[in-house]
Amino acid sequence: MNRARAMAILLAMGMLTAAALVLPAWSNVLLAGLAFAGLRKGRRAFLAFVALTLALNTLLFALLIPGPGAVHVGPVALGASGALLGVTGALRLSAILGANLAFLSWVPPTVLLDGLRLPLRMTAFLGAVLIAAHDLGRDAVRLVDAQRLDGSWPHGLRRKARAAAGLLPPLAVLALRRARTRADALRLAGHDMGPRFAPLVAVTAMAVAGRLVFTLAIPNVSLTFVVVFVAGLVFGVRVGALAGLLGMAITNLLLSGVYLVAFANAPAMALVGVLGGLLRRVEFSGVSPTDRWAGRFLAASCGIVATIIFSLSADLATWAFVAEYRDTPGALRTLVLAGLTFNLLSTAVNAVLFAAAVGPVSTAAKHAGVLSDVAVGPVSTRSAG
Repeated sequence: MNRARAMAILLAMGMLTAAALVLPAWSNVLLAGLAFAGLRKGRRAFLAFVALTLALNTLLFALLIPGPGAVHVGPVALGASGALLGVTGALRLSAILGANLAFLSWVPPTVLLDGLRLPLRMTAFLGAVLIAAHDLGRDAVRLVDAQRLDGSWPHGLRRKARAAAGLLPPLAVLALRRARTRADALRLAGHDMGPRFAPLVAVTAMAVAGRLVFTLAIPNVSLTFVVVFVAGLVFGVRVGALAGLLGMAITNLLLSGVYLVAFANAPAMALVGVLGGLLRRVEFSGVSPTDRWAGRFLAASCGIVATIIFSLSADLATWAFVAEYRDTPGALRTLVLAGLTFNLLSTAVNAVLFAAAVGPVSTAAKHAGVLSDVAVGPVSTRSAG
């Protein structure tokens, strides 16, 4: 694919996104229908997204913003105007996502990125991240399959989350070693990428794999949050924030193109990396059993806070992009409540993941020599808490 064709596709996706945001609400029904017809694959998943978004938005807005003429069923009031507002917003979001998915189902994102002919450093970084993410995802799937074959893979979401956390220390060390090998290869070819290239590639690749590949191997468990948090903990605020931002931006492009609402999760994930960097001096693994339990509790609390930040940013972006929501008092509150309710399961899973993974991964990084440049000693969780 040449650059002109790649730019034309990106322009078309951007124009359809803008059209879904500014055109009358009824036109989004037509746009969503055309997008569904243009999908080469993934029609069932798109229909599931549309149905869930319509049902959730309609019910919550009818309940929380009933408007005039509401029907009272005991203490509950349901309003047609609120339900219509929920339907309108859901159709806009569905039309935007469907238009982007329709293009991506015919033109793979990797082909599109290759056609853009990006600058050398950016191309080297993206190539290294995508290759490393593919390798890490393959390794994670094989590790899970091996445990399933010998009967040691657990049942139940909480136990699976803890088992998934156990995969992170070896995968983190392996990702860093592969990234350093690629950095050495580029330097031998005459392209010195700088000292932050290897850690940034390693963590970004783990974040991409945690969102795209690990979820397939371990349903309902995403390792991206804990990976980005530990990146800040191990490498500092700058690497953690960049890895979170780039990891989410890359996966957003791969999953939904220029679906603007989704990109609110990129700065939110960057904040997760900042949170880890701010706690860099805290020793989560501990020395005594009391310190280890304090570290697990603090890590679980960080997982809960990270999920809430992520949920609030996505809800704020939805409110900002949909005109009907911005013009309705109380719509932001409704979206926030809906997002927090929807993310209850993710919050619980992330609390378990953080408690189980943060200490062992930081310890593995120390043993691998990653933290040898830290100038100050760690602070125990007993004194920090």
